[in-house]
Amino acid sequence: MKLDIKFISDDAYNCIEMIFASLALYWKKNFELIGAESWGFTYKSSDVSLEIPFGEKIDCAINYKNDYLEKYHGIQVTFREANNYIDIVEAIKEKLKDDTPVCIYIDTYWCPWFVGYYKKIHSAHYCLVTGIDESNNLFCKDALAKDGEWLSLDHFSKGFKEYIDFRNLENYTKCYWKEIVRDATLRLKDKHKSLNVFDEMRLFAKDLRENLHLSKEVRGYEDRPFQAKIYKKLFNISRGRKVFSKALLYVSDEYRVSELKVLADLINKAGNKWSGIFGMLCKSYYIKDNKDLINRIVEKIKDVADEEEIIADTIIELCMNESFNISYYDIENVMDTSIQLSEFKYINLSEYMNNIGFSDGTLDNCKAEISSEGRFFLINGLPINNLWMIDNMKFMFPNTGNNKLDNISCMGQNIKLDICNYRYVMVLGCAELGNHSEKMLVEFEDGYKEEIPLEFTSWLSCNRSFNEVVAWEGKGAVRTNTGIKTYPFSVYLYAKGYQLKNNSKIYNIQLPLCPNIHVFAITLGR
Repeated sequence: MKLDIKFISDDAYNCIEMIFASLALYWKKNFELIGAESWGFTYKSSDVSLEIPFGEKIDCAINYKNDYLEKYHGIQVTFREANNYIDIVEAIKEKLKDDTPVCIYIDTYWCPWFVGYYKKIHSAHYCLVTGIDESNNLFCKDALAKDGEWLSLDHFSKGFKEYIDFRNLENYTKCYWKEIVRDATLRLKDKHKSLNVFDEMRLFAKDLRENLHLSKEVRGYEDRPFQAKIYKKLFNISRGRKVFSKALLYVSDEYRVSELKVLADLINKAGNKWSGIFGMLCKSYYIKDNKDLINRIVEKIKDVADEEEIIADTIIELCMNESFNISYYDIENVMDTSIQLSEFKYINLSEYMNNIGFSDGTLDNCKAEISSEGRFFLINGLPINNLWMIDNMKFMFPNTGNNKLDNISCMGQNIKLDICNYRYVMVLGCAELGNHSEKMLVEFEDGYKEEIPLEFTSWLSCNRSFNEVVAWEGKGAVRTNTGIKTYPFSVYLYAKGYQLKNNSKIYNIQLPLCPNIHVFAITLGR
């Protein structure tokens, strides 16, 4: 017995939220208001002891609104404890007969398709049971098993805990969107607190610059540092903003509030900036002299605090007055890829390359590592021709293999150019450890300087965060103690182009200080 349910995978959601999204699609409903209070942040600055790590002091402050899910979307969610796995199996059988899947808890230690965790690491995970066989093995779906994987009854019996059952309600109500959105935002500027959320962010940034010791933050997690609390908290801070953005988009579409689309986009961008903060702090753990990178992280936190406070004030103004001024909204000069360019200049980046992203995975001394902990692109499947044509953008892809440097991990490099007059800048690359949004500086002969975005989605994600073009889809791998393991999912390179505002000649392009962004090729066009 199997239910035909399409599993929704989205970087913004955790494992339970993806299940809610998949169930809502199956029942032809919405669910987004569950994230109406997912925009948050707390910092316990009163914990002044330097012995208390920042991972204990910050929190994402996400408040899931299960009552909204039931009241406004007609999906009732009930968490149920179970004393034995047989009770859960029987409940699953009954629910499946009623055309309803069940969400189960499973310890990743007993989840065979979780490469790197299976029989190694205990952690909480939820998946959606859409089928069961005669031996009571469970057919499960999640982000790593979108098409489904069988979980044996034996494994389930060793890793079970609780389960979630659902009811499809016929009666549910429209929401008072202004009240929901206003209250969700006002909680960030609680006048009863000495500091609002945005002031807490700024104080966190100040203290981080003065007192951060990553060795203390990852104590006890040295073998898997990114499981430390500070990394998990920052990741969820990023995610919460993206989930709130989706709630705003739902309200915008459902109640025809076009202004909320702009605000949702800004909140989503803030989420991507927190994703960048998370990833850069991950990278800092592996860089011995990381002072400049930490300072950059601190400035990013202060910047996003300022931006988020403006967004919050704007949302409150909209809910109170039904109008708002959003003149600060920046429109990017994104290249129109339908334009046929007549000339391309491929920038030679070889002298600036400092990273090996690709390998065939067979070398005993393989040094490829596009991302920390031995992860890399597999050469298999790369085009034979190094000249790539992607939506009217062209790139000269570097030679790869045999431990050749093939990309730039951005550390503020200045790319010196023969003085030339071009109108478009095209970049081929990806990000690692999150999605990253930075600026690169284009300098012109007449002294004019122009900042243009340099932003890429993670190489592990198929959900593009910055409307890039997928330039290449292939396979990735990771080095382990037992050899090279190929990922069961695709990995990606992306391309994006920008039109320059200035018409004078270019002589330099300065890359940002963000080692999480990897540039494989840059092309100028006209």
